[in-house]
Amino acid sequence: MNEKNINQTVKTSFEKVTPDVFDQVVEHCTPRAAKTVVLPTRKNPYLRMISVAAAFLLLLGIAFTSIGYGWSNAVTTTVSLDVNPSVEILLNRNEKVKEIHALNEDARIILGDMNFEGSSLDVAINALIGSMLRNGYITELANSILISVDDNNSDRAKNLQEKLTREIETLLQTETFNGAILCQTVTKTDELSAVAKAHNISLGKAKLINQLVAQNTTYTFEDLVGLSINDLNLLVESGHAAPENTQSSGTASEKAYIGFDKAKEIAFTHAAVPAGTTLNAKTDLDSEKGIIIYEVEFTYDGYEYEYDINATTGEILHVEKERDDDKRPSDNQSGTQTTPNQGTSSDSQSGTSNPPAATELTAEQVKQIAFNHAGVTADKVYGLKVERDRDDGVVTYDVEFKADGVEYEYEIHAVSGKILEYDSERDDDAARTSSTQTVSAKTEPAVTESKATETKTTGAPATITADRAKEIALAHAGVSAADARGLECETDTDDRVDHYDVEFKANGLEYDYEISFDGTVLKSEKERDD
Repeated sequence: MNEKNINQTVKTSFEKVTPDVFDQVVEHCTPRAAKTVVLPTRKNPYLRMISVAAAFLLLLGIAFTSIGYGWSNAVTTTVSLDVNPSVEILLNRNEKVKEIHALNEDARIILGDMNFEGSSLDVAINALIGSMLRNGYITELANSILISVDDNNSDRAKNLQEKLTREIETLLQTETFNGAILCQTVTKTDELSAVAKAHNISLGKAKLINQLVAQNTTYTFEDLVGLSINDLNLLVESGHAAPENTQSSGTASEKAYIGFDKAKEIAFTHAAVPAGTTLNAKTDLDSEKGIIIYEVEFTYDGYEYEYDINATTGEILHVEKERDDDKRPSDNQSGTQTTPNQGTSSDSQSGTSNPPAATELTAEQVKQIAFNHAGVTADKVYGLKVERDRDDGVVTYDVEFKADGVEYEYEIHAVSGKILEYDSERDDDAARTSSTQTVSAKTEPAVTESKATETKTTGAPATITADRAKEIALAHAGVSAADARGLECETDTDDRVDHYDVEFKANGLEYDYEISFDGTVLKSEKERDD
C-alpha cells in the first residue's frame, strides 16, 4: 500500500468516527434581530487535513509502540539447569522470565505451583536452587549442577554464563558442603533438539553427553543419559573426556560411593594378597554400561590383575588375571591351588631310576580347581567347557562355565594345577540354569564336556541383604537413614527377575526402588507425598 492509499484509508476512517452534526447545531441557534449571523463554512479543508494528519500520526505511534514492546519482550535467551531435574528458562533481552519448562518429573516437583512469568532471572534462579536443596536433589552426596546458555549473541551468552556461575556458587555454599558447577554455551540444532526431547533432558545435558561419547569410544549415549550430572562431572574430573568450551568450578562429590581405598581392599582380598602387603595399585573411576565403577589394576607375585568394582555396592563386576611376562611368579603363590605330581617311572632294564615323570591332571581335577577358586559347587554350574591346550610349549586346560549369573574363564597348568589366568564377568544372558555335568578323563589332546544330565531353572541368589538394599536406595536418593520414614524392603519378582522392593518417605517425597540381588538399581521413582 502506497502513501496515497494510506492517507485515503486514514481519512475515511476519521470521517466515519467523527459525527456530522453541523445542521443540528444551526437549528438550535436563535439569531438576534439587530445582527446578522455569519455562519462558518461547513467544511474547512485545512481543518480536515490537520485532523487526518493527527490521526495518521496517532496510528503510527501505536504501531511503533507495539513493535517496540514485541521486540523487547521476545525470547532471546534460553537457560537450562540440570542436576537430575532438568529445567529450561526462556528469557527476553531484559532478562525477564517469559516461561519455565519442566523437562522431567523431578523438575515438576521442584517447580511445584511457582509461577515466574515476568520475574527477573535472579529471582527465578534463587527459588529453583532453593527448591532443589530442600527436596534433596543437591546434597553432599551429589553436589553438581550443569548451567547451559543458548543465545545468538555470543558476548551476551558468555556474560550471562559467568554471572550465573557466580550466583549459583554462592547459593551452593552451604553449612555441610559446597557445590560443583559445569557451565557451557549451547547452539540449538534440530538434531540436538530431537535427542534431548527423546530422553526428556535439556539441550545442555544432551550436548555434554555427546561430547563425552565423541571423546571416549567406550561410552554410548544410552549408557550415559541415565547418569546424574554429578556422575558425569566425576567422569570429566577423572580425565575420561574433556568437553570443549566447558568451564568447571568446585569438586564433584564421591561420597555416595564406597571410595578408592575400599575398592582396593575388595580387589586385594579377592586376589588373596596377604594383609600388610604394599602394592602400587592403579585406581580409576569410570562408567561401564551406565554403572559407575572403580577400576583397580595391580601386579602381585608375577601376575597382573584388573578389577571392575561396582562403586555403589562393592560387587566385583569383572576380573582378569594374567601372567606378568616381566616377572616370574613364586612357586607357592597365595590364592592358587596346586596338585602334587602323581606317579613315578623307572627304567627297569637299566636298573637305574629316572626322575619322576610329570603326570597331567585329569579334566575332572582341573575342573574342580576352577570351581574351588570361583567359590561355586558343581550343582550350581552350567555351560561347562573343558579343553586341553598348549600355550608356548606349556600344556594347559581352558575351563569355561557359568554359575549364579556369572561367567568364568580359567587357564590352568595341566601338571601343577596352577591358575595361570582367569576372568569373570556378569552373565548378560542371565540364563539362571544349573547343570550337573561330567567330563571325560581321557588323555586325548582335547577334552570337552558331556551333555548335561539335568537342567533346572532357579532364581538368582541374593548376593546382598535386605539391609544392604535399603542402604543402596537411600544413597541413590541422597537421603540419610535418620531422615527416612516408613522404610520397607521386601523381595519381589518382575518379569522373572528377582529383586528387592524398597519404599520410604523423606523431605515431602515418596521413593520407590527396585534393587537387584547384585545391588543394581533397576528402577527408581519419586513423587510428592500428598
